[in-house]
Amino acid sequence: MTLQQLIALLTVQETGSIRAAARSLFQTQAAVTKTIKNLENDIGATLIIREARGVHLTEDGETLALHARHALRELELARDQIRMRQGDQQSAISLAVTPTVMYTVLPECIEWFRTRFPFVKLTIEDGILTHALPLLRGGLTDFALVVGMPTTRAIEKELYIETLGEIEMCFAVRDRHPLLNEPQKASDPSIMREYEWIITADKIKRANERFEKLMHITPPERVLLCTPQVAMSLVENSDAITVMPKALVQTPNSKLKPLPSEIPIRNQTLQLIMPHDRPITPAMEYLIHILKQQCQSLCITDGAMPIQPTK
Repeated sequence: MTLQQLIALLTVQETGSIRAAARSLFQTQAAVTKTIKNLENDIGATLIIREARGVHLTEDGETLALHARHALRELELARDQIRMRQGDQQSAISLAVTPTVMYTVLPECIEWFRTRFPFVKLTIEDGILTHALPLLRGGLTDFALVVGMPTTRAIEKELYIETLGEIEMCFAVRDRHPLLNEPQKASDPSIMREYEWIITADKIKRANERFEKLMHITPPERVLLCTPQVAMSLVENSDAITVMPKALVQTPNSKLKPLPSEIPIRNQTLQLIMPHDRPITPAMEYLIHILKQQCQSLCITDGAMPIQPTK
């Protein structure tokens, strides 16, 4: 098994056809076909299936591609470590960041990071849990800052998880919402359930669990599921109610207001997650260091304040 073979397999997976993969690799179709065939012979299994609309990977092919992507990223990080040790600052970091961090401390963190590593390529993905986990598992991102990651034994064996603190949650509504100046009504679950709710979940079952476990109320009849960005836009322009980190609601550009309510909401945890034994370049280590320090201002645990990063 060679790197050339693994790269060919991943390119076929990404492009969906031998022709497109050959074009991307600057090779002939016959050369790519031969490379994949040799890899199949080496593995002892069929890795791709050809159909009229292109090709797709078999289950064995998907398994190999997953591990191949991880292996190639590990080699890239090893290369970056060696280059940085020799004074070359050109490398790449991929991270996924929860909107709570993205809209608050991330811009300042990037500014600080650029003072020391101006040439490192950064790729930043949306860090909502349902998006960040597949990226980490697929080797497509180096680390992530997420809110509300469950810590089961199975996940802890798969990923390194570090809790950075607790995030205070709140009910959020638009300015001039009917309940904004009605704390007594806003504290009555039966009245709150009459409104439409915008929940950042990918399945109604998870949304219902959020109502029951996070807010201890019976799920309302009208629930709309979407991403945090869409939720903010919808709540800003309607009488709907949502639940989100208070720090996100209180950003200078936010058009949302915390709803005064006596209904208790369980805090969520802010966590750093990454694959176990992930090689860490000096640039990645510094970026994680800055993010962890600045995220202290978002957490209510111990009332910690952000520390000025050293240049």
